Amino acid sequence: MFTVSRLNKLLILVRDLDDIKEVLSSSREASMVVPVYEGCGAAYYSELLAVAKKEKPSFNVDEVIFDCSDSFRDAVEAMRMGAKLIKVTDDYKAYYKVIDIAGKYGAKVVTELPGKVVKLGKRNKK
Repeated sequence: MFTVSRLNKLLILVRDLDDIKEVLSSSREASMVVPVYEGCGAAYYSELLAVAKKEKPSFNVDEVIFDCSDSFRDAVEAMRMGAKLIKVTDDYKAYYKVIDIAGKYGAKVVTELPGKVVKLGKRNKK
């Protein structure tokens, strides 16, 4: 089981499978943040994380932070897809509903990321 305090390490924003693989191949301890709020949806990221888990079985998917911003729909979808750590803003109406639903899914809800998020540099794609 994870604890939020264990996430006080480097946070890296990942947007695709290449980003996830880059983080997993790094020797630095880092937690991943997936930007569900940007429109791809939790299902997309869950599929990418499942692929990464198959390639690296020691990868702890439960420590990936699903950043849902202020979207109730995204937060619920993320929990249905198995996310165990959801980041939402606490200044919107559905915040308490998200917390209630998270308890049913065994997920934790945070309102702030436990550190600064680093974006990976863009690679030149040919």
